[in-house]
Order: sequence, then structure tokens, then C-alpha cells
Amino acid sequence: MGTELLSLYRKQIKKTWKIAFFSAFVLFLLIHLYKITNYLPNHDTLYNFYSNQRVLGSGRWFLQYACGISSYFDLPWLNGLLCAVYLGVMMVFIVELLNIQNPVIIILTSGILVGTPSTTEMLFFEYTADGYVLGLALSALSAVLSCRKGKWYCYLISGVLLCLTCGIYQSGVSFAAMCCICYLVLKLVNDEISVKDAWRWIGRHVIIYVGAMVCYYVIWKMMMHFEGISATSYQGIDSLGKISLSSIIQSCIQSAANIGVYFVEWNILEHPISLYAMLNLIFLICFAVVLVVALVKSRAYRSTSRLALILFCLAASVPVISVWGFISPGVQYRPMMLHGICLYYLLAMILFDKWVPTRVSTAFAALMAVIVFNFAIMANTSYFWMNKCYEKTYYRGSQIMNTIVSAQQKNDDIEKVAFVGNRVEEVCSDESLFTQEVHILCACLEEDLLYDHIHTYLFLENTFGLDIQRALDEQVMELEEMEQVQQMPVWPAEGCAQVINGVLVIRIAE
Repeated sequence: MGTELLSLYRKQIKKTWKIAFFSAFVLFLLIHLYKITNYLPNHDTLYNFYSNQRVLGSGRWFLQYACGISSYFDLPWLNGLLCAVYLGVMMVFIVELLNIQNPVIIILTSGILVGTPSTTEMLFFEYTADGYVLGLALSALSAVLSCRKGKWYCYLISGVLLCLTCGIYQSGVSFAAMCCICYLVLKLVNDEISVKDAWRWIGRHVIIYVGAMVCYYVIWKMMMHFEGISATSYQGIDSLGKISLSSIIQSCIQSAANIGVYFVEWNILEHPISLYAMLNLIFLICFAVVLVVALVKSRAYRSTSRLALILFCLAASVPVISVWGFISPGVQYRPMMLHGICLYYLLAMILFDKWVPTRVSTAFAALMAVIVFNFAIMANTSYFWMNKCYEKTYYRGSQIMNTIVSAQQKNDDIEKVAFVGNRVEEVCSDESLFTQEVHILCACLEEDLLYDHIHTYLFLENTFGLDIQRALDEQVMELEEMEQVQQMPVWPAEGCAQVINGVLVIRIAE
């Protein structure tokens, strides 16, 4: 039993595929082990203790099926393990697409893709991370099917995969497009495709991508119509299709800014330059140099049309990475939405391996190894901070629970609980010294999670089994306007908890 599978693995699975899968799998575990073996919640985790991820209003109509494989509970180890598997499979697709034979490049690329801040931020939202990474794997497979000459049904399947990817998480489409751009750039530099055929290739992809996006949009609108749901304003999804000249210009500027921020974190003329930014600046210089060397040695510069098309593809990658900003102007890009940027590293490594002397390419490989190691440090620094956040939240939560129990013992008329005040600016880590180490990730890291009514209630309910009904948001707003509540001291001072019309009011902030 099972011997056929072993025979298939030994004889049919390419060596490069094995290296790709296992390097991504093992490096993911090495870098992110602490996250996937501990419960490290953030502000959104409290809403997703158990959630079917049916967020149709946000346009992610296929997310519930992608996440359903691991159940709808927030299970760090299982979700993380599936992420490792999906990333391994994704690496196999990328290796096959770009025909990468050098094991060093495969391993370093695996390190980049699993260690990048994009992947780390995805794991902050671990309850959906497996679904998001599955979407990336599907997008990579879509690129494999669309890039190479094949039967018409290969292009059809590619479009279907793009549609499903978009239904999981819209930014996956940019990753697929970046895979295709890298493929075409390498083909053009190596003179493996004529300019005429390249334009045909581009035309075919325009048809595939436009068709896939139209199908995605139609399916989404039909599902919302039949279920009586409207699009949410979150990330500007309700503004999808509202395009103007001013929004296009603004999106072009923002696209370049997104890439710049990803590489250097913040304005390095006003803030200290981090090791992350310094390494990336060195990388960008090396990338520019090797690109020029490749164009010269391959003699691509002698053909004006070929050179222009290569530069066009590289320039097009900038808006492609943030493409949703053009068709949905309200979107705000975050690291986890910019996974396509990682492919710049891969493109540079392939060019170094082919067009420069071995010693130089080895030195560049060392630089990439340092970048991967720094990614790992940033990831674990973030997890360390999340652990501190959880411990502080747990302590504060247990003390608030004591306050609630004490109030219940004194008053039998308590029907609901309301936490008034908002500490969101106090718990935000944006201005701390810590942000100099992982500033690109700090937007999702807090000092603690008990900063408003809903987050405090959800944490107490999920962690300590709080069994009092939560006051509605409207009730909380009315209570905050009452003079009696405004004069209450802030928890844990005496008098911070009072019963008003059957509602236990606890003032957690000004």
C-alpha cells in the first residue's frame, strides 16, 4: 500500500521541485515556529476566535472555502502547517515557471518568500493566513499555465484560478501578474522570444486577466444580490470601478510610494535608517547594476524594440503591484498585500547567476542570505512583541474580570456590561523605540488589546468565559454622554465600575 506513490515521488518528481518544496517548508518552520506554536492574538484575532470567514461584502467570496480546509477556529499550529505546505507548493510552481536549476537560488528564494514582511504580516492574522497563502499558490499556478504555450483550456484554467485567487484575497492577482512579468523579462533578456511574439503574449494575458476580473466581479455582484448584502467601505471595496483621471494619477504616485516604503520602511531623510532599509538599498543598487550588465552582455540594447519592451515590463511592474489602487481608489496597501515585490529579489538572483562572474554572484548570494536572516529577526521580534502584548492583555483582563465578579456579587440586577472610553492611541506602538526595528510591521502591533468596548468584551468572553451580555454600541455611546459616566475615574481606580440602569459600566479610558 502506498508503494506507487513512493515510486512516483522517486521517478516523476523533479529534483528541483523537491528542493523548492522542502526548502520553503523547512525555512518557514525555522522562521515562524514561535508564531505557529503559540497563541499570539492581535486586535482582529478577537473577532475570529471562531469565524467562517464569510466576508462577502469585502469581495472575498471564496475565502470561506479556502479557510474551511483547516476549520474555522483559530488554530495556530494547523493553520501554520498548511501555510508551510502551500508555500512549498507555490515555490515548486515558481521554479517550474522560471526554469530555475540552481539549488542556491531556489533555497534563497524560498527564504525570501517565506521570511518577507508580507508573509510575517499574514501570520499576524493566522486564522486566515492559510487561505491567503493558498491564494498565492493558486496565482503562481495560474502564471505557469498562462505563460507557456498550451492548449486553449490551459488559458481557461489559468483564468479560473485567477478568479478564485481574487475571491480569496484580491492582491493575489498582483502576485500572479508579477510572476508573468518576471517570466517575460527573462525571456526577452535571454533572447528566447521575439518582440512580436512577446506582444502577442502580452495580448493573450490581457484577455485572460480582464476576463478573470470580469468573472470575479459578476460572481461577487450576483452573490451579494441573492443574499441581500451590500459592499462594505473597508479598503475602498465599495468604490470598485469608480475611476477618474485624478484617481489614476494619485494611484500612480501611491504605487511608487508603496514599493519605496516596502524597501526602506519610512522617510530615511527624517528617521534613522534601519538595517532592513540599508540592506534593501544595497540590493536595489546591485539590481540596477546587474540589469545593465545583463542588457549589455546579452546585446539586448542593440535592439531598440527589445530594450524598450524590457523597460516597459519593468516599469509596468510598479502599478501592477498596487493594481487595485487604480480600480478601487479607496484601498490602502499594507505589506501583506505587496507579496509581488519579493519577485524583484528572485529576478535579480537569476540575472546575477547568468550574467556576472561566479565570485560576484556568490557575494550577492551572501547579501541575500543576510537579508533572509534579517527577515527572520524582524519576524521573531514582532512575535516577541505580540507575546508581551498578550501577557499584558491577559493580566489586565484578569483584573477587570475581578472587578466584574465583585460588582456581580454586590448587585444582582446587572444585565449587560459596557466598557467606556478609548485607549487606541495609548496602545499603538507607532511612536515607540521598538518601531525602529520593525517599523514596516508595527501598524498591526499593540501594547495591549483592551483599548475599547468591543475588544475588551471579546477578549474577556473568549479568554475568561465572560457570560454577561454586551451592551450595544448605541448604548455605549449614550452612556459616554452621561455626566455621571464622565465623572467616573478610570480603571482600576475605586469607583471606576458603576451599575446604571442594569448596565455595569466600567470606564477603561478617558
